[in-house]
Amino acid sequence: MNCADEIVREYVTRLCNVLASLSRGRTYLLLNLCWLSYHQNDTFIPVLHARMLAETGDSSARQNALGTLQKLSLRRSAQTVMINLDTITWLVDQLSNLDALSEYSIEVRVFEVTVVWSEKFCSESDSLSLS
Repeated sequence: MNCADEIVREYVTRLCNVLASLSRGRTYLLLNLCWLSYHQNDTFIPVLHARMLAETGDSSARQNALGTLQKLSLRRSAQTVMINLDTITWLVDQLSNLDALSEYSIEVRVFEVTVVWSEKFCSESDSLSLS
C-alpha cells in the first residue's frame, strides 16, 4: 500500500475494498494481513488509516481505503482500533469541505462517523454505568 506507483496503490486499495464487502473477506483482512501492519499481532487498519492520510484530494485510492474502513467498521474490533487511531476526528474535519468530496466519499464518511462515534459513545456509557 505504500508503493510509489499511484496505479498500484489504487488497485491494492480497490482489492481490499472488494474483499471487505464479504463477511469472509473482512475476516481475512482483519486476521490474515497482520504482516502489513506497523505493529505485530495488530490488524492492518493502521496501514489503511495511514494511506487515507497520505493521499491528497479525493483520490480513488483514498476513496477505496475509506470504503474498506467503512466495511471493516462493522466489526467491533475494527471500531476499537479506529477509535484509538482517532479516525473520527479526521473524518469530521474532512466533512467540513463537502464541495471537494465526491458523493461516495461523503456517504462513506457520514456512515463511518456514525458507526465509530456510536461505538465510542456506547463504550463510554458502559464504563460510566459500571462505575
